[in-house]
Amino acid sequence: MGGRMAYIERLRRKREVWTVMEFDERLQANIEVVLDEICSELPNGGNHESRKFVAEQLMQAARGGKTSLSELTYTGRRALVHVQNRPKSA
Repeated sequence: MGGRMAYIERLRRKREVWTVMEFDERLQANIEVVLDEICSELPNGGNHESRKFVAEQLMQAARGGKTSLSELTYTGRRALVHVQNRPKSA
C-alpha cells in the first residue's frame, strides 16, 4: 500500500471515515441503487440524517461481506424500520 493510501487507511480507522469509494464500481452501484430504493419510501426521499444512517448501515454490511443486492436490500430495509421508529424531535 502506497504512502498516501496507507495514510488514508490510518485516518479511516482512526476516525471511522467511510466512503462508498472504497468499494468496486459494481458494489458502489448496488449500494446507491438500494439507498435510493429504500429512501424513496421516506417522505421526500428522506432527510440528510436518515439517508446517512441508511448509507452507513449499507457500507457496514458490505464491509462485512454482505455484497449481493438481496443482502444489501435486507440491510437497507432493517435500517428503514429503525429510521421510521426513531422518536421524532419537537
